[in-house]
Amino acid sequence: MQSLKWGGLCLGVVLSATLPSWAVEYGSPTWRHDFHSAEAEAKRENRPLLVHFHAKWCGPCQTMNREVLSDPAVLRQIEASVIAVKIDSDEHRDLANRFGIESLPTDIFLDPNGFVLDRSSGMSDRERYLSLIARVDARFCQTRKTQIATSTKPMSREPALLSRVTPPPIAPNPVRQPAVSPPVVATAPAQSPPRSGPQLTPSKRPTAMVGLRGFSPVALVSQRQWLRGNDRWAWDYKGITYYLTSAEELQEFKDRADRYAPQVLGCDPVILDIADRAVAGDIHYAAFFDGELYLFVSEKSRQAFKHDPDRFVRTKHVLKDDQLNENRLE
Repeated sequence: MQSLKWGGLCLGVVLSATLPSWAVEYGSPTWRHDFHSAEAEAKRENRPLLVHFHAKWCGPCQTMNREVLSDPAVLRQIEASVIAVKIDSDEHRDLANRFGIESLPTDIFLDPNGFVLDRSSGMSDRERYLSLIARVDARFCQTRKTQIATSTKPMSREPALLSRVTPPPIAPNPVRQPAVSPPVVATAPAQSPPRSGPQLTPSKRPTAMVGLRGFSPVALVSQRQWLRGNDRWAWDYKGITYYLTSAEELQEFKDRADRYAPQVLGCDPVILDIADRAVAGDIHYAAFFDGELYLFVSEKSRQAFKHDPDRFVRTKHVLKDDQLNENRLE
């Protein structure tokens, strides 16, 4: 019996020595762990790249890893749709900074050329994660079909229907509300990282800027309605405070702030691209593109965006609120 136990131990050591490093440490080849090789693979196979940012100290990350990322259905969906890579944000601060990671876990989808297709912050359950991957896959497939179709006929000046620039309803003239005490801004639940690792959660600011002049971003994106929010349901996202109309909207915004908040911190993407200046746009010159909201400083700027949206959307900028010009996001 003594020799049997020893033999089993030896066999385990031999197997560990012969298995690939990812199999010993991570258990599944579906998830890569080297960003640059995964990026090259995605480009070579012309597939989207899913980048999952996590950290050892992040409790929701560990839960999601156990209950979602290793789920057989999720692994099958990943293998059929994308190239997937896990990135420890503490070990790869360059990548976390490059993609503007401020909370964990965060998932970013890139097309084979490195442009962002979609992103999701916060822990997702199995069904939501499957839906997210499927949506990105469908969008990418439709984009490829559009590219193939347009390459066989003269290029139209109007963007494809999937990505058409559409203005929201005419913005009302905001009425200044009477002065009130500074809003209590909800923030993400505090994590407990070790002292060696940074805490990647939005910080509460004593004098936060108010986005969209106090109108609800969820109502605007989901319902195409300008509904004034309430400071009872406020949420600080990337240093800008947004007001929602209800507790339900507040939770929805917490879950998908990256979807509802104006892109590039509400700065005019045309000026950002041409002049490399972060100038806050105006709600009277807004537009949707691929379901995302953009603000502009003038009708001329909005028309320039409409003429060639891909140019301005694909310009990579990682902004912080302190980079904005004196114009406030109101």
